[in-house]
Amino acid sequence: MKNVFVALATFMTMASCSQDAAVPTEVAAQTETIVSKSLKSKAVTQNGTTTITEDYGTYQDPNYQWAYIQNNIWSASIGDTGADRGQFIWYKNINSWGVQAYTTTGIFSYSGVKSYPSLVYGRHYNNVSQNKNGFPIKISAITKSYAAEWNAAVLDDGGSGAVYNASYDIWFDPSNTNTGTNKYEIMIWTLRKNQNPINDLGFGVKFKANQKIGNYNFDVYKGSLDNGKQQVLTFILINGNGNFNGNIKPFIDFASGSLSNNWMAKTNYLTSIQAGFEICTAGTKTKKANFVTSKFSLAL
Repeated sequence: MKNVFVALATFMTMASCSQDAAVPTEVAAQTETIVSKSLKSKAVTQNGTTTITEDYGTYQDPNYQWAYIQNNIWSASIGDTGADRGQFIWYKNINSWGVQAYTTTGIFSYSGVKSYPSLVYGRHYNNVSQNKNGFPIKISAITKSYAAEWNAAVLDDGGSGAVYNASYDIWFDPSNTNTGTNKYEIMIWTLRKNQNPINDLGFGVKFKANQKIGNYNFDVYKGSLDNGKQQVLTFILINGNGNFNGNIKPFIDFASGSLSNNWMAKTNYLTSIQAGFEICTAGTKTKKANFVTSKFSLAL
């Protein structure tokens, strides 16, 4: 996909970028409305590596039609001085991609995701992967397990003050035609540093503690944005080191079943599965942080 169309889109900070000891609340995310011009992605390929530098630049690998990559420096559009306009996402193949960035606190003292560079399977606003992967699909009609594997790491992150996560971002909506912000969001954090989830229950209060899903245990947090218009369920892998090998469907089953008190109905549509890095602060003036994927797969 070589064209990006971003128009009057509402972008959310999907997590609080506060450090654990610094703030008394995890409810620190903002909602921003961004107007951006349509643009063409200027993907540059040299020596087998493709790089994208535009804020909303995307690239569709002709040899991998199931997903596209996006740079997604969305906070720059609201004048966040902490965003790195020199951030770039790089891609060799589905098992070798990542992003380099140097970000600072910017206009938000304790909160504000600067970017979410990521892979997108399905639809993200007006962008759609070449293979739609059967999305959108009603939750009640899902029969696949969505087996997933991802090895992620962060190099030269800038030290003790760095704030970020590696996360799956999975979107659902009551409508199968909505090209705006979806109503329900599931996040699966496989790695985090100094970052807290959106949480309506109060600082440190878990919706579910030590919840076993597959071969892993997660702390689960429940929150909302935009006066409840967007609901967020965050699964944080306990002692997560960036490596994950499991199925996505059990998280969907949890979110739409009795274990979550039917947090969302099975009549909602799965619109996309994304995987990337929520970057708050990382890197130094002399060296960008390098967020690296060394192995990735998603069975659709």
